[in-house]
Amino acid sequence: MLIRYILILCSVILLTACVTQVERKAIGTGSYSTPVVTQPSSGLSSLPKARKALVIGNGAYFPWERGVNAFGPLTNPKYDAIDMAAHLNNYGFTVTKVIDGDAKTLFRAINQFAASLGPTDVALLYYSGHGVTTVCNPTSGESHNYFVPVGRVIWDYADLCDTSVASPISAQWALKKLQMRGKQGMNILIFDACREVVEVELQTKGRGFERKGFTDMHGSGSFIAYAAAPGQSSWGNPSGRNSVYTEHLLKTLKPGQDDLPIVLLFQQLHAPVTKAAKRQHATALQEPWENNGLKGNFCFRAPCRSLTGPRISQDDLKKEQQARQQAEAENRRLAAENARLRQQAQETQVTTNNSAISRISSVEAIRAGTNIVNRQSFEPEMISIPAGSFRMGDIQGAGYYSDEKPVHEVYIKAFSISKYEITVGQFKSFVRDTNYQGSKVDWEYGCKGFMQPTFTQADNHPVVCVTWLDALAYTKWLSRKTGKKYRLPTEAEWEYVARAGTATKYWWGNEIGRNRANCDGCGSKWDNKSTSPVGSFAANPWGLYDTAGNVWEWTCSKYTSSYDGSEMKCLLSGASARVFRGGSWLLIADYVRAANRRRNEPGYQSSYVGFRACEVQVK
Repeated sequence: MLIRYILILCSVILLTACVTQVERKAIGTGSYSTPVVTQPSSGLSSLPKARKALVIGNGAYFPWERGVNAFGPLTNPKYDAIDMAAHLNNYGFTVTKVIDGDAKTLFRAINQFAASLGPTDVALLYYSGHGVTTVCNPTSGESHNYFVPVGRVIWDYADLCDTSVASPISAQWALKKLQMRGKQGMNILIFDACREVVEVELQTKGRGFERKGFTDMHGSGSFIAYAAAPGQSSWGNPSGRNSVYTEHLLKTLKPGQDDLPIVLLFQQLHAPVTKAAKRQHATALQEPWENNGLKGNFCFRAPCRSLTGPRISQDDLKKEQQARQQAEAENRRLAAENARLRQQAQETQVTTNNSAISRISSVEAIRAGTNIVNRQSFEPEMISIPAGSFRMGDIQGAGYYSDEKPVHEVYIKAFSISKYEITVGQFKSFVRDTNYQGSKVDWEYGCKGFMQPTFTQADNHPVVCVTWLDALAYTKWLSRKTGKKYRLPTEAEWEYVARAGTATKYWWGNEIGRNRANCDGCGSKWDNKSTSPVGSFAANPWGLYDTAGNVWEWTCSKYTSSYDGSEMKCLLSGASARVFRGGSWLLIADYVRAANRRRNEPGYQSSYVGFRACEVQVK
């Protein structure tokens, strides 16, 4: 009966886009094979009715040449495609394979593949090759991700979008073609592509590409994975057969893991891909990235593993029990700490000058700690946070992401932090007072300009489309205007107040629930659409709003791939990536967890990243 209700539409797109010079060779329309039909093995008897795959590997590009051709040849995509096709055969897929396809070949292959699909088929589209983001339709101004075809030189957007030669192949168009079968199933896209900002030299013919590689794509009912995070490269392997990402994808997709829900399966790639990239290129930073909008689970080997059922091993059960016990012990420890702080508050009361407001020392009293003394109209409301310690990181032991470790004890000094994320109205006060025009943007997502997302905002929405440098400028201005010491919170301070004395995934528990936050799948009317007005959901136990969801929040801490003490420090200059926390309206609940971390360079501007300010206690 369960299989009758698993209606899956799955499209997987993999892109490899790192330049490795190889010998130039003649390029035609590429090879286009007929479907290879493979019957499911006996271990796959419970698979859905039909699984179909289109596998594309593009690597035979003309050599890179300054001012002529922006995309050099790639050694890995051909073999990535061949090996992926063989792997998919083992999972009952009927495979159509395209090697080194030009624009017309890719267009025909995708159209024919989409037309062959039934409403409940599993559809898997794999692409390995160069990708690029640009605007091919100036009238609409809409950015699209494009597959780079072989058989021609491409230097800028005019070359790519020249319809007299061949229409560009949009990844968004390909997704829509697969979605035309209806809303019954799932769509899974995976991009193994460089995602760095395009080099300045590509701008020499007027308007160049927005960036090499793919920018974020989103779709309801879609799982979209990338080989690298925004701003990063996806590394090839000149001495090996497969790209770094595809090599580990093939290794991960194996018995013992292939019955994991696909969201969990791809999380297994993060640590090995990051380590492998650094082994091959000492300065490389490559961390896989996923956006999940699936309405259910997909597993390569069905049925999916029951994560709480009898298929879990005794070792797994023991680990789960230990994690629960640790969480319970942590909650007891924090309760004892709260009692101690309450006792301390009764024994010692410190009053502020010309005010009857007491210094807050107990966790429960923090809600009453809004700092309204001498607060000017443009200042954000602040919540007083007592000194204390907490366990930082993946205290659930779920192993979501390697950079959430090691779990460690952190002591936090007393400080204050804004009750809400800094709003559009508050940021406008800074802009009007200083005529601030915004910092230089290295690259952006979802913004029409400085403080201008693609959706409508009111003054009570959190400000977005501001870089880390813009947030820093705001806190410096606020300090000058008030004579107080404002700054962005450190990463440790941010997690301290987001947990608010709890040890669960979210401050309200381990389940996302409904209408507790604004994220993709959180159950609010703003999910996956736009920011929500600050304070639209319940405050956490310490009186702070929107620490989960709405917008990611910049911190002042440098990002490191594992905790090394940087999370407790502010880095106020330099180009190193900074951490932002809290998840957003655009991404799934996994990113809303208190322990989840993301980062980008100081010049990054996005419609889902904002910030809140903190005030250091000065005695």
